[in-house]
Amino acid sequence: MSRRPVLWSVVLAGTLLWGAPLVAQKRPPAPPRWTFFSRSASLSGLTPGAKITWFSISREFYDYGLSIRLRNGTATDLDNDGQEKIEIDGDLSPASIWAAVDIATGAFALATPSGRPIDLVAIHGNPRSSLHKIDFEDRDYLYAFLVRPNVGAWWARIGDGGPDDEDGESNRRIELPLAVMAPFEGSPAPPDRIDRDDFVFAIDPNRLEVFAAGVRE
Repeated sequence: MSRRPVLWSVVLAGTLLWGAPLVAQKRPPAPPRWTFFSRSASLSGLTPGAKITWFSISREFYDYGLSIRLRNGTATDLDNDGQEKIEIDGDLSPASIWAAVDIATGAFALATPSGRPIDLVAIHGNPRSSLHKIDFEDRDYLYAFLVRPNVGAWWARIGDGGPDDEDGESNRRIELPLAVMAPFEGSPAPPDRIDRDDFVFAIDPNRLEVFAAGVRE
């Protein structure tokens, strides 16, 4: 008997966005869908046997403060049923954003357990292929993710003016070089340049806003 979900999600699935106004650029096949429980999250609608990269950013409140928590990982649908369950080490925070990407197809889903609408923000300049970095305007702190279908996925935590910010200045402009990104399990070292088929995600943990972009030529 299946467990009854205690939290529901608002989902944005299968469309990568960039520019202002936001315009659909790619529609990967078979977008997955999140469902949330008290201490776990599950994905359905996966391509049977799919390998996925998933990540979440949550704001977790305690008696005397607030913690920003990153969870991420990879999973493979070994039983080919198109579903995968992710257990977490604690209660699932309603103030969180969850993302999953099918490494083979690029199909993706974004969701919030609380039902809060996801605030999508265009990436300044819209990432172009052949660039070695990704720029973000008017931000102080981000978790960024790069996915290259059939190759791998990488992530970075970066702050404005920090050691990994390429311009090195506290100017509310983050310049993220790909070279500082860390690979997810099973992924190779980060690429030198952005490829035209790459997908870029970033989450602002303070505002719980999401950047999502396909890459232009």
